[in-house]
Amino acid sequence: MRIACQTLPYANVYLDTSLQVIHVEWDGLVPSYVFRQTIACVLELLKSREVYGCIYDLAKLKSIPPQDQDWLIEEVVPLLSKSSLRKVAFLESFTRLGQLNMSELVYSSFPTINFEFQYFENVEAAMEWLGQKNFTAQRHKFANGRAKLSAV
Repeated sequence: MRIACQTLPYANVYLDTSLQVIHVEWDGLVPSYVFRQTIACVLELLKSREVYGCIYDLAKLKSIPPQDQDWLIEEVVPLLSKSSLRKVAFLESFTRLGQLNMSELVYSSFPTINFEFQYFENVEAAMEWLGQKNFTAQRHKFANGRAKLSAV
């Protein structure tokens, strides 16, 4: 079952209760207050529910201001790393210039984190990957510009 947790211009948050997955959709030039409110909504869902996966849909996102990128890395990623989150699926437009490379942002600041990143072109493939129940405590190390999986 898919539950709408937040619906705003520029950002929507849904919870898939069957897979315990959060789905965040971004659209356009997202104002800072909407970006931060949306991330706060995601953090609250992670605290209140046993959520293991997240789809972070960047396909329609135009950009994130540098101060919000810094806030995400410095303030939010440490909280995510301590949460129940184990898998994050990114949906990106592979034809767009100036893509935001989330794995570069995160892994350059946190060489070891508790969740896995994967990039997808569509929601169906992301949901299939998130539905695989191998949510063990895995850590990733950043080496040679790529995320590498290593057992704990």
